[in-house]
Amino acid sequence: MAGKEHKLVAKIKDYKQIFKCQAGERVMNDLMLQCHFLDPAFVKGDPNESAFMEGERNVVLRILKILNTSPAEIAARIETMEQKRREDANSTHFRDR
Repeated sequence: MAGKEHKLVAKIKDYKQIFKCQAGERVMNDLMLQCHFLDPAFVKGDPNESAFMEGERNVVLRILKILNTSPAEIAARIETMEQKRREDANSTHFRDR
């Protein structure tokens, strides 16, 4: 059992080393966007696409779970990302005029 625990602790340390730095934060934000974390995974009339998108979301959820990310931290990250989305949409809207 000690071998399994050691491997788990090592894996958690590896994930934290990668995702708890600035570059890792940027990668996590990209994964959250590209893997449909912020959007519904359901695609009406296409259960295969829905399942595929849900699988992508699961990758992000797994990483967040390994990092022991609290719901409050996830909510704060989502709020920050949504704010950036709104700002980007507004700047694009004004550029198009």
